[in-house]
Amino acid sequence: MALQKYFSGFSVFDYIFYGPPPFYGKGWNIIFEKMDNLNKNGSLAIINGTQYPTKNVIINANSLERAKYVTELLFAAKCLYMGELSLFHQMPVTLQINTSDTFQQKSLIGESCNGVPVICMIAAKASYRKEYQYALFKHLTSLELISSDSIVFDPSEWTPGKYVSLSIDYRVKCAYAIVIAYSVIEELSLEPRASEKSPSYIDGKWNPIVKNELEGRLVKAGINLEETFPWILRDTPTKLERVRKPRIKSKANWAFGKIRDGEIEVIDALTRASWLRSKVSAHKLRELASSLNYYEVNNVQRLARRLLLEKMGFWKYEDNESVIT
Repeated sequence: MALQKYFSGFSVFDYIFYGPPPFYGKGWNIIFEKMDNLNKNGSLAIINGTQYPTKNVIINANSLERAKYVTELLFAAKCLYMGELSLFHQMPVTLQINTSDTFQQKSLIGESCNGVPVICMIAAKASYRKEYQYALFKHLTSLELISSDSIVFDPSEWTPGKYVSLSIDYRVKCAYAIVIAYSVIEELSLEPRASEKSPSYIDGKWNPIVKNELEGRLVKAGINLEETFPWILRDTPTKLERVRKPRIKSKANWAFGKIRDGEIEVIDALTRASWLRSKVSAHKLRELASSLNYYEVNNVQRLARRLLLEKMGFWKYEDNESVIT
């Protein structure tokens, strides 16, 4: 069956910095096209003094149903790449393009953001493996429960305040945002595998059997264990911290006063996330759940995000690839 063109609901302006499309997914591909409306309305991106016409992201697929799923993948990939929901959280509309309908082409202007080519590549790669697709949509679902603008976590913008809520509704959402984010890690088979007989820590030190097995899976998945993970800790320590302190390796270079953020080993971040999931958030919610807040949620979400991007080969992609500058 011949592939048809579909408008994805996305547009791209920074394509000059990346390798050119098409990007091939399983049974579909993505191209960038300058539409008639962009010629006439003068929608241009100016990069290093040069003008580039904004282009729409076009899906070539064998059915509208398939194209809609590709759009869903793109949206989930965008939220993964950005680490947060769009300001206006709404799935883009997928439309079949009738090349003879000039009016329709003039009306197609998609949502745009930085890194759309990378988002397309993430979606294309995910289409070949169910574990990546499940992980992408689990990450998205966690963000739909609890997501905060990145400015909230910016040390230069942070102000002290009350972050532990009295709202039971909010606590439940925090708990299940953590459960679902941790499930992303499980989809990737990167969770710590400890038990009562063989715990992660013995007398405050790593159990070498558990540690070596976990590190082996992480290295095999392409995770850089030399790169620590920033764990956000703000204001007065919560009950969660008092019951079980995060195993901080060193203070973050921006830490000051009540901004107590620290660098933590990936394996210790994983055991912390596992504890927050198993002992605090899953099953029956107990007293510790009263201390859940968006900082704890964000820590687990960011850990899941990093591991997924890194296993897929897109962690710090711009630093690792020879993009045009």
